Amino acid sequence: MTVVTMLMMMMMTSVNDDDDDCDNTELGATDFDGDGCDDANDDDDNDGVNDGDDACDDTVLGASDFDGDGCDDANDDDDDNDGVNDDDDDCDNTELGATDFDGDGCDDG
Repeated sequence: MTVVTMLMMMMMTSVNDDDDDCDNTELGATDFDGDGCDDANDDDDNDGVNDGDDACDDTVLGASDFDGDGCDDANDDDDDNDGVNDDDDDCDNTELGATDFDGDGCDDG
């Protein structure tokens, strides 16, 4: 048995029901983070944003993510997702969906 085969078998080990976030994962599915979910349909970095919607697939668990896009604020060019990059944003944490007529990143409403 090769080292690669052994590692793959270790990654496919079972997860107890109490720790299993996906009860019906197919046997043999790859599960790198050990949450019981197939990595193809999962949140591999455990930041609360599914991989298909995650703008940053390697966010550190527990990192601040104000706009919920899957990128920690330290590595997100637009923390509040208002369309204005942080360097040009006069209001860093504008509420999502706020009205900004002049494009300064601040709620005009």
